[in-house]
Amino acid sequence: MSDCLGAKISRLVLQNCSHERLQPPYAANMAAVMLVLFKQSEHILLCKRQPWLRRHPGQICLPGGMHEPKDSDLLSTAIRETQEETCLALDRKQIIADLPVSATLKQTYIQPFIAVVDKPKGLIAMEDEVAELVYLPLSVCLDEQRWQFSLINVSGRSVKLPFLIWQRHCIWGATARILFQLCERLNKT
Repeated sequence: MSDCLGAKISRLVLQNCSHERLQPPYAANMAAVMLVLFKQSEHILLCKRQPWLRRHPGQICLPGGMHEPKDSDLLSTAIRETQEETCLALDRKQIIADLPVSATLKQTYIQPFIAVVDKPKGLIAMEDEVAELVYLPLSVCLDEQRWQFSLINVSGRSVKLPFLIWQRHCIWGATARILFQLCERLNKT
């Protein structure tokens, strides 16, 4: 990991307590995702969803999903879903920070967590949900010039939403908003 990025991530850990987290009991519309940063290659792990899935078919997403009653908290949800989708078994010690909750247009509330892993090894796209694993260079995510914005109408008001085109992928929606949040936070440190 470059010295500059290492310093930014260290400051991110120190700033981590500046926002509210979702607390139990969790409603049915609560989800959690994991921003997995690979230290050695400086990439972020993303998943491309299978085209036949009912929800968000073919979209690029962060590993994660809906909270289930068996999960003790939203971090447990993010860890479980990451392993189910990518075979990456995370330890809570690898979770360095979280980001503020993000809400989708359909009112699903998503708690993003950030994990740092040395290198991607033993990862497998679990074919029942994930068509392929995508490794987004952190440098692409942090380059504010690469981000584009779209205005959409939500309940009579215009909302500016970020999206990112990288290689053959369009990263948009909640995933793009969370990645852009990470970009803004790391670029401020």
